[in-house]
Amino acid sequence: MALRILSGLIWANPNAVPQSGGFARIAFNPFRLVAATAGVALRKLRSVGGEGDFTSRPASIISARQFIVGNGGGVTFGINDTISADEMTVRWRGHAAGNVHEEIPFLIVGEVADPAQPPSGDVITIHVSDLRVRNRILDLLEGVDLRPEPSFGKGKPGKPRKKSRRRR
Repeated sequence: MALRILSGLIWANPNAVPQSGGFARIAFNPFRLVAATAGVALRKLRSVGGEGDFTSRPASIISARQFIVGNGGGVTFGINDTISADEMTVRWRGHAAGNVHEEIPFLIVGEVADPAQPPSGDVITIHVSDLRVRNRILDLLEGVDLRPEPSFGKGKPGKPRKKSRRRR
């Protein structure tokens, strides 16, 4: 398995997003904003590692920065998130009087299928038109048994094949 790491910043424009709260729904593949409160955008998106869908629910961390809580009269600010293998929804809330919340950073880390290792039983086909390259590949593979294991007793996988006589 390969790791895929996604990071970014949910930016809530304080001139457009209600100070009482909002939401952002983010898809992982492709990595994008699917739905959100008007005035919400994704910034500083970064994807590192493997590509594709997460094989299970990834780990996540959601934070908050650059917010101002009103005059201290019992004002609260909360962030909640729900996450699946396909997407994440972040919701935030506060009081309409005095909360300014602009940035909600997030980090998602999970496993994706490793494309370098095809699932067992798949056939890999390589088309080579240059005869010299084709012969070089065959030379490199000579002695390597690429046959699947036999189902009934004949042949011994892992043993080199006898050298064939082919023209060069």
